[in-house]
Amino acid sequence: MAKERVKITQYRGTPQTVSAMFAVANGDRGQQSWRLRKKAEEVIRHVTPRDYWSEALAIYYWTCGPSFRYTRDPLRVEQLKDPVRMLEEIENDGVTLGDCDDLATFLVACLGTIGQKARIVTVGFRPLNPRYDKSLIIEPNMRLMTSKHPRLGGPFTHVFAQARKPKAGWVTLDPVAGPRTAEMQRRVKQLRIYVSN
Repeated sequence: MAKERVKITQYRGTPQTVSAMFAVANGDRGQQSWRLRKKAEEVIRHVTPRDYWSEALAIYYWTCGPSFRYTRDPLRVEQLKDPVRMLEEIENDGVTLGDCDDLATFLVACLGTIGQKARIVTVGFRPLNPRYDKSLIIEPNMRLMTSKHPRLGGPFTHVFAQARKPKAGWVTLDPVAGPRTAEMQRRVKQLRIYVSN
């Protein structure tokens, strides 16, 4: 039985949330869903064949559009909405609401349906505080990549997806920041990159 919304209990921090994001994005209500694949095909239909980066951008620009609206989770509760549920809300109500982890999960799942590699990046906008890194918990089936970013640390308050652009490396795709992505990245004080095994 598929869950429409995953409620993360016994919250242990960012790695647990990212692990749940990967599980949902890679699951049967994520990139394995034919329904999500069909919608992704509809979005990329106008793109020149084999222009895979333009396909990824088409998916990203769609998630920046009016069908997606940012809203916060309930107070002191971490929730994660699965991509098929978000697609159903768009089809039924014309809009889906979610926070940054919902939108990043949706984007990673849609990119996965068209064979695009994606990873999850968590960032914080406050200066480094070493006490947050004393007992870092890494979830099973997830790998933390230490970045060359000079200010690695915690706490983390925002999450987004990155996709690999051929011959250019990883590019940030953040529907929450949208056209203000470069401005958001300039404010980053901490950064962690996660990849699914």
